[in-house]
Amino acid sequence: MTRTHHLHMKEVIAWRSTASIVWSALLLPMLLSACLVVIRIDLLHPYVWFIGCINDFFSISMVLINFVIIFITICVAAFNPKFCTVSPIIPCNRLSILWQTINPYRLFHATCHSLAAAVITACLIYLSEPNSDFLITECTEDNECIDEKHLFIMLHGIVLGFCYSLQYFWNSENYITFPVIQKAKFLRVKGHIKRCVINSVWKTWRIMKYFYVAYFVFGSWNSASLKTLWFLVDFSLFWSVLLSGTFIFTSWLLALHIFKVYNTEAFVFPVETTFAEDEHKCLTRVLDHTNVALVKYLGYLDLSILSEHSVKRRKQIFSLSDPGGHPHSWDSVCKDCLMLIRSMASNLDIYQDILQSDMLSGDTTQDLFRQNVNITSPGASFNSSYAHKAMSPQRFESPRPEPQTEVVKRLNFKGYKPDPRQQSMNNSVQSPTFTSNSTLSRNGADKTMVSSGRSRTSFGDRIDKMLSYFRSPLPVAVRRQLFADAQLHIWALTGLSRLVAASYSEDDFGVVQRSLPDILSSMLELHTALDKYCKLPVPSTQMSKQTKSSVHQGEQMKNALRETVKSAIYRIVTTFGPSLKYVKVSSDNERQLSQFMQGKV
Repeated sequence: MTRTHHLHMKEVIAWRSTASIVWSALLLPMLLSACLVVIRIDLLHPYVWFIGCINDFFSISMVLINFVIIFITICVAAFNPKFCTVSPIIPCNRLSILWQTINPYRLFHATCHSLAAAVITACLIYLSEPNSDFLITECTEDNECIDEKHLFIMLHGIVLGFCYSLQYFWNSENYITFPVIQKAKFLRVKGHIKRCVINSVWKTWRIMKYFYVAYFVFGSWNSASLKTLWFLVDFSLFWSVLLSGTFIFTSWLLALHIFKVYNTEAFVFPVETTFAEDEHKCLTRVLDHTNVALVKYLGYLDLSILSEHSVKRRKQIFSLSDPGGHPHSWDSVCKDCLMLIRSMASNLDIYQDILQSDMLSGDTTQDLFRQNVNITSPGASFNSSYAHKAMSPQRFESPRPEPQTEVVKRLNFKGYKPDPRQQSMNNSVQSPTFTSNSTLSRNGADKTMVSSGRSRTSFGDRIDKMLSYFRSPLPVAVRRQLFADAQLHIWALTGLSRLVAASYSEDDFGVVQRSLPDILSSMLELHTALDKYCKLPVPSTQMSKQTKSSVHQGEQMKNALRETVKSAIYRIVTTFGPSLKYVKVSSDNERQLSQFMQGKV
């Protein structure tokens, strides 16, 4: 496993990430030259503007600044392989959201990007005004002061780098999505440049609005310079800030996009190999044994592509081993695909069973799903080999306290156990006797102790409620987690159904027919589970714009998976026709299969 992991990191991921960083660095001189032309723009003197830009392109300072910016961009792009993911990170409760915000790795990411943005901004300030000192200007003949305009641009660069890091995680920009249609890398990058520049201008403008107001109110060092109305309408300052922010965002977002383009390109894994030492490179090993998520996605993408376009590689999957005559390749591919399909069906069944148990027990964690829900699906268990991706029932349920009174529950939370004397005091308070002065004084002391106990228990109750608020599961997150890795299931369904359809004419040994009942049963069960899930009501909670976008993406994956299941079953039914009547499946699956054969689904 260690050798396979090292090979995949070296041959599949490392060289692709390195190539993306190199191309990002090669594009920087062109971006910097375009930025210089726009910074030095002078429409009243176009000849002087043109000659000045040409001279600056080949100056030593320009070459040094190029090297500095390229080095900084390479350091920033090196974070992408560490933080990018093929499966969206979905926090299950508010405590997870809080931890993700203050995660030390993310704080380090934000600090490094802030420093990188500050260095790049300093380089751009020098390009715009090469004859001026960096942050120093002359106030009088004998005194020097801080150049507050340059300081303003520098601070904006630092804030911009920090905001880029926040948006990198909050907007899931580190999430790698695979294109539906594989195109050449050049075309994908070329078509993204214009959108990247427009997006960079928009992001810079959004940050500038708040930074201008914050600096004008709190940050001005010299009230005579930037705390005036002229500061708000200074076009040269506005233009410099906008261009520097646009350049930083464009260079970093373009580097991120190139990284995604390289790592989502299809990789061809060999189906079989002649040498035993290269067996870990085969497609069957990638689907089964790899613990690198990106390589696993590339493996299922390769399976989906070969099942449609490569007759030679399909023949290798249908072939028998020599010696022995066993269909090892087909058995391995079929087992891995069915494992994914069954895990999704099990997850959906468990989710519906938990909703049913919540309704019967009166739990308050799923109030959004209680109205008009009729759940009849049987219970299911997760596949052990995919348990790290599946949601366990504990993730849907909140801890329910044991039946006890509120006072005892709060005292237990504080770690205090009432003794018999305090219970007798409470009884005396509830039914006091006024027979003597000593009794009255004792009852007064009892009331004082009870009031102090109530204050302690009220504090414990607030802490308990706060912890429950942060630890309670989010219903929207639960639904999103169900389809977090739906792309794998889509490729598995597509590749498996196409292989089954191709086996009708290409499988000379009949290796696929042995697995046909299991394949049909798994697909039909997944189709049934998806139909039941789609009938559940969608929660109507108030969500942020980011959460709405993520939920919309989850709904798209759900609909795509549902259509893929239906297409896969129809593909098999169309290929085999009436012969499927003799396939042994359960009575429920047989009834559903007949509906597909009649075209009623």
